[in-house]
Amino acid sequence: YQNYHLRAEFKWGENKFEPRLNFLRDNGILYHCTGEYGAFWNVWMRAPEMQVQETDMGDFYALAGVAMDIRSRKSGRADARGLWAQIYDPSVAIQTIGNVPGAEGRCRRILDLERSHGEWNSLELICFEDTAVHVVNGQVVMVLRNSRVVNQSGETLQSLQRGKIQFQSEGAEAYYRRIQIMPIESIPDRFKAKVKADADPSR
Repeated sequence: YQNYHLRAEFKWGENKFEPRLNFLRDNGILYHCTGEYGAFWNVWMRAPEMQVQETDMGDFYALAGVAMDIRSRKSGRADARGLWAQIYDPSVAIQTIGNVPGAEGRCRRILDLERSHGEWNSLELICFEDTAVHVVNGQVVMVLRNSRVVNQSGETLQSLQRGKIQFQSEGAEAYYRRIQIMPIESIPDRFKAKVKADADPSR
């Protein structure tokens, strides 16, 4: 798939399974998936991920050799591993996020817009050329640019603008419905202003 608008509705079930009984419920939408299955954790293909995890819907994760450029800043606190996560902030400078030496492999969404447990959430993913937009319950939570495959030194091997889509499941009961995917020839009108502002080179 290339140049598309993906929409789906999502909610959590109740059951959790090993080995993640004591972790947050975690899923994701992996896009521009390329290469072999098993490149990440012996399961997933190489891909950018729109995270679908409790309290973290809309985050970005880089899986197995990808990177993107995101306006982001360090969070005010370290996570459970002692790492300082980046947070999307359209008012600050662009940072490289991904599998690049010295870079974080994750960027957190700007807002937590997830609805209460068991309620349906609207998820949208817009991919146009090398730009992606993560949308949760109607609001843009992240704009990502320059999607690419990188080597272990962080050098760009190729632009990443197309690939398979994987709906990830990591040991938590989850439901998707009304999955739609539509080809696009530009960023949809209701998101253009956000994407244009994010691209302003004067910031």
